[in-house]
Amino acid sequence: MAGLTIIEHISADDDSVGVLRKLERTVMQIAREDPLVRHFYIGIASGTDYRHALKRRFDAKKKKWGINMMVAIFETPYQPHCRFAEGCLEQYFQKIHHDMVSMDTPLNDADIKNGTGGGGGRNSEQPFHYIYVAVKHLGI
Repeated sequence: MAGLTIIEHISADDDSVGVLRKLERTVMQIAREDPLVRHFYIGIASGTDYRHALKRRFDAKKKKWGINMMVAIFETPYQPHCRFAEGCLEQYFQKIHHDMVSMDTPLNDADIKNGTGGGGGRNSEQPFHYIYVAVKHLGI
């Protein structure tokens, strides 16, 4: 898919109890520490591998936002774990760190691009489930 970079940032240690804090830090590193990141979106995908799963989630809405990089940050065969963790991350960044990324819009509108509460969507019978961060990166 032209214009889209997909990166894997999954750790084998992601089965620990502290996985939510680790994922929060990972999203902060991706969204805050890179000055070329503007918009970001936290989502879930499913498939046989992360590349295939993330490509399937790259839709017209993400194109409109200028999303050009997607980073897989968590993998599990257990869909409920993925939904729960994605919902927690989305809530954490909407409510607590909504001003972390310098956006192209005025600061009072600086929120992540997730429009609804996290952890939703239809069920999937795919073998693996992923949490990803999609960003608009000015350097790509």
